[in-house]
Amino acid sequence: MSAAGDERVSRRRRWRGLDNPYAFLLPAVLIFGMFALYPILRSLFLSFFQYEFLRPEDLHWVGWANYGEIFRDERVTGWPGIVTPEQPLSVWEVLCYPLLVVWLSINSPGGAFWNTIRFTVMYVPAAILLPLLLAVLVERAGRLSTLFRTLNFIPIVVSVAVVSIIWMWIYHPEYGVINTLLRGFVGEKADYTWLSDSKLAMPAIAAMAVWHGLGFNMLLYLVGLQRIPSELAEAARVDGASGWKAFRFVTLPLLKPTMFLVGLLATIGALKVFGQMFIMTQGGPGDSTLSIVLYLYNVAFRYGKFRFGYASALAWALAAFIFLVTLVAFRLTRERER
Repeated sequence: MSAAGDERVSRRRRWRGLDNPYAFLLPAVLIFGMFALYPILRSLFLSFFQYEFLRPEDLHWVGWANYGEIFRDERVTGWPGIVTPEQPLSVWEVLCYPLLVVWLSINSPGGAFWNTIRFTVMYVPAAILLPLLLAVLVERAGRLSTLFRTLNFIPIVVSVAVVSIIWMWIYHPEYGVINTLLRGFVGEKADYTWLSDSKLAMPAIAAMAVWHGLGFNMLLYLVGLQRIPSELAEAARVDGASGWKAFRFVTLPLLKPTMFLVGLLATIGALKVFGQMFIMTQGGPGDSTLSIVLYLYNVAFRYGKFRFGYASALAWALAAFIFLVTLVAFRLTRERER
């Protein structure tokens, strides 16, 4: 037998033998293709068709019509504009008038896309800064750092559904912990309906989301802090720098990659928010907490027509927007590094 023939036989035996790594990868690839890749490609296919689940025989090509409908759908693109206060203003509100207008504009509900942006603006800054402060405190806790690290990580282990139900009780207007504590300071006036007031519902959900993700982001910062050589901080203290200056000019610049990672993950998670609104408010009151993912879920499964084509277009439009935001973030980071 020739050398070429021996090589072919050897390759055939390696392919059939247990020493072939592809034989072990094949089940995972098949499962991924069946439960992940195929639904993704199927949704892309359906986004160009008029398709209702209850009437599959009416499937027909509409091209970009589903994507065009997104821009005409007021429940998606509605925007309240610039909102100014109407009632008489106090002295502090007059002094902080520009900030008051910004807050009123951000906290005014609109379409699903605007509500998602509102949630992102409320959630991301807190999701970046609070875990950083907590990580610095935990790192300096000495022997108790392991205990504090574990306690702060516990919420992330609990599912969104369980956390949302717990916080619904916390926000209860009559029996909730928050109103009970507030009554100790301001009396019976503390009867806030946190999840039933269109002005309070979104900030309340954003606060819960920050608490839920606090432990994970704190661990990311702790990893970043441990990668900073201790000699740098010691050198700064020898040169006479205070603790704040050493943190500001030594620690904080070296933590910028970690802050970028935390901010990027928080932004992507905020743009995809679904579970909190679905369980706590169902998008209400008056669509004030209707996120884009919750809306496409309603279009696909709850509004009666099961419009899978339009819902798929909404999903791919959101994916394209997230990709654009991520790309811009990476470009801005590279420009700053240069």
